[in-house]
Amino acid sequence: MKIIFYCDPYSASIGNFQHDVINIADGLRELGVVFSSNVNYWDPEEGDYLFKFEPQLDPGPADVVIFNSCYLQNHESLPSFVGNRAGPFTVWVDSGDGQFTAFSNSEVQRCDLILKSHYSINQQYPRQTVPWAFGVSTRIMRHLASVSPWILRDNVMIINYRCNHPVRLDADRLLTPIFERHFKCDRRRDPYSQDGMESYDERCCRLSHGRHMPSTLRRMQANRYGFAFGGERGFREDLLDKCLGRLGIFESVRQSRQIVYQWDSWRLWESLLAGCVTFHLDFNKYGFRLPVMPTNGVHYLGVDLDNPEQVDAVLGDEGTLAKVSEQARQWALAHYSPKAVAQRLLRLLQSRGVDVGALPGFQAAAD
Repeated sequence: MKIIFYCDPYSASIGNFQHDVINIADGLRELGVVFSSNVNYWDPEEGDYLFKFEPQLDPGPADVVIFNSCYLQNHESLPSFVGNRAGPFTVWVDSGDGQFTAFSNSEVQRCDLILKSHYSINQQYPRQTVPWAFGVSTRIMRHLASVSPWILRDNVMIINYRCNHPVRLDADRLLTPIFERHFKCDRRRDPYSQDGMESYDERCCRLSHGRHMPSTLRRMQANRYGFAFGGERGFREDLLDKCLGRLGIFESVRQSRQIVYQWDSWRLWESLLAGCVTFHLDFNKYGFRLPVMPTNGVHYLGVDLDNPEQVDAVLGDEGTLAKVSEQARQWALAHYSPKAVAQRLLRLLQSRGVDVGALPGFQAAAD
């Protein structure tokens, strides 16, 4: 079976961090599945590329071709084989920022499968779209291979983020007074590059355009709580919303129907894997979907920003919090490690008629 990834080379100016396919490829490699690429890309161990260039690349006889969110940033259009029934099965991994990302592009809609991070039941997607996630990357797992018991950690929350998303700022403003009744908040922001990093970390930091911070991961291991909010707000763009917008009346109704999009983040997965008690918007209330859903109060503490005081009651229950910490880490490893992500993709391919039965690791995927 022939699997090809379409990537772009690393760019020092824009970063071009293609994390959405890195996790899949890491998992496929762990399963022993061979794949190739149109370029050499991602070598935190210098020279050992995860995606290896194939000089005689011919997508014609390929079984599966996988694109990532960066592709249309640097290419005017998709290759002609996309949407061709006689061509390979095509997968678009959509982890882009914004409310209307690549899934809304008519060319991307020719792909056979769209894996959508930031999936919301309050938006409409092409029928071939399924929920996806950033997940737990190999580079994160390398630093968080083992963690201290929650009860032995400092009674501190890490509030550390790169971008001031509106939902993040609202959560910070509403929840901080509640948090500070129970623990301290550590708001230090690490610089995008740090002297004295080991070679692997320095390369990960550079190749990810500043998204790899070992010092932050170490602090998360040492502290009990993780602030993992993200999100932008937008209108539903359904028929009722369009009518309200055109009429220019009932603006308060239209505002009350806003949705939260772009809610997935690396901080969520770092916090879960670090065994922190992780605070995030309530997945069910806000309509977020993952391939395997977490349970509020079991794997994370979900917050309703209309009723932020609800979190206060559980913060005094150390027994429950310690269980959430342990269950969160186990859940993230079981369902969102690179191997689990690759196995999920194989199952999706099989369910859509792609013959993956001969691939190494498929039996494990089926199990």
